[in-house]
Amino acid sequence: MLGGAGCCPVVSHYGRDMGAEPLSEAEQDNLVVELAVNIETFTEEEFEERYNQLDNLHKAQVNADVREFADNAVGDEHWDSDETG
Repeated sequence: MLGGAGCCPVVSHYGRDMGAEPLSEAEQDNLVVELAVNIETFTEEEFEERYNQLDNLHKAQVNADVREFADNAVGDEHWDSDETG
C-alpha cells in the first residue's frame, strides 16, 4: 500500500556508497516509501540506484507498489493480461 504524504519520514540514500554497510530495516522501509511516493519524478537511473539498495523482501514491496500504481493509472488491474473480457 502506498503511504500518503506526510505519513512517514523520507530519507534519501541517493549517492550512497554502494560498498557501504547494507541499509538497516528502517532505512529500507523509508526507501520503499521514497520510491513509492516519487515513482513519477525519479529518472530510471535514480529509481534503479535506490531500488538496488534493497533486500529481496523490500524489492517485493516496491514491485507491488509499482504494480498498484500501474493498475490505477490504467484503471484496470488486468491491463497486461492476455485474456479479453
